[in-house]
Amino acid sequence: MQEYEHLIRGKKVLILGSGVGIEAQAAASLGAGSVLATDIHPTTLKLLEYGAKEAGFRGVISTRVLDLFSVEPLPDCDFMIVADVLYNDRLGAQVAKRCLEVRKNNSSTVVLIADSQRFVREFEKDLNQGFRALEQPRVAWVSRWLPQFTGSGVLIDTDQTYSVKARIIWIGLNTRK
Repeated sequence: MQEYEHLIRGKKVLILGSGVGIEAQAAASLGAGSVLATDIHPTTLKLLEYGAKEAGFRGVISTRVLDLFSVEPLPDCDFMIVADVLYNDRLGAQVAKRCLEVRKNNSSTVVLIADSQRFVREFEKDLNQGFRALEQPRVAWVSRWLPQFTGSGVLIDTDQTYSVKARIIWIGLNTRK
């Protein structure tokens, strides 16, 4: 995200499956005008709100419970982030539908999808089938090595540092600054 902070600065950022909020805080620190972090777990969002308050992002980051399988439309945004939520094929297919939804509603929305788990093999294919119907360009995973990445989670007692190979898909990326 830091490489393309010009796409985030002053913009409305939506995060699907935000967890405890690393992406939300990253977007806020890069100057997002507003960040709406969504997750299905209210307790996780309470932890995110606490972290945002402690980091000084109370006025920038807000939260909302959102079930990706609901019929509730996604809020309008300039930039959408989906990171490490592709846990099974059914969820992957639904995330692909939601990515298509946001681009159909606003073709200028930039979408960043990141995955380090590799549980869902057909996600790129599902996404491209939908994009073909919308006459949008094909997308592809780009692998990126993240050495000495430090991550944490709700059920982990301490942060863990490890090296990870992440897959990233950018949708609607215009690299001109």
